[in-house]
Amino acid sequence: MLIQKLSLGVCILASLTLFSGCSREPSVEQELVVVNKKPSTETVTTGDAGQVGSSHQQEAQLAQEGEKGSPAPQAAKPAEALKPIAGFKVAKGVDQNTGHEMQFLVPEEWQSKQPTSMMRIYQVNIPPVEGDTSEGEIAFFAPIGGSIQDNIDRWIGQFSQPDGSDPKSKAVVEDIKGDKYPIKLVSVPGTMLASSMPGMPPMPEKTGYMMLGAIVETPSGPWYIKGTGPEKTMAAAKEKFLTLCRSVQIVEGAITGGPGLPGHP
Repeated sequence: MLIQKLSLGVCILASLTLFSGCSREPSVEQELVVVNKKPSTETVTTGDAGQVGSSHQQEAQLAQEGEKGSPAPQAAKPAEALKPIAGFKVAKGVDQNTGHEMQFLVPEEWQSKQPTSMMRIYQVNIPPVEGDTSEGEIAFFAPIGGSIQDNIDRWIGQFSQPDGSDPKSKAVVEDIKGDKYPIKLVSVPGTMLASSMPGMPPMPEKTGYMMLGAIVETPSGPWYIKGTGPEKTMAAAKEKFLTLCRSVQIVEGAITGGPGLPGHP
């Protein structure tokens, strides 16, 4: 009987021990092991999502991918400075309205002059050839409004022909390629009509004259170069005039602009 009671007691004690072991709650340390990963020993930099959560990791990844796909914009390279060449010097004129600067090459023997009109950003005179008594003159203008064709027609309309024919029949309009921009070259001989322009004294009619004009088509608009003078002098200067026109380059925002100046060349 005593042995049976001892056996029964051992069984009950074993059952209680087994039940207690099965129902015991895990320790806090065990819960941390289950929930959290081992802390990383890597240094966390600004912007790294670390172990915070999957949504932050995805945002960080997307941000990094966005940075890779959208590199920082590079600063625009400044326009390369125009350099003189044999027989030519560098000259420039500024559009006071926009601050854009027109740079170009001018033959060394051509003399720059004080512009005779506020509309002109630069002016140069061409020495006369033998037989002519008057200098040629080239004036430079910033974009002034009106279409290219309107200005070509107006230029041609400033001349008449001794025989009374249409001045358009004697005018030549050519497309030429500049070093940076396309150019419309206009030439017309004949009688330059009397004119009156704002800021300039009236100009009398002049026979035996010629106009060499160029319209330089730039991203900032058409810039104008208009040469007039005795026909022989202008014809002799044509090749140098072409070199001048082809060399044109525009430097945007060279100075702070001022008020615009209306008018036409």
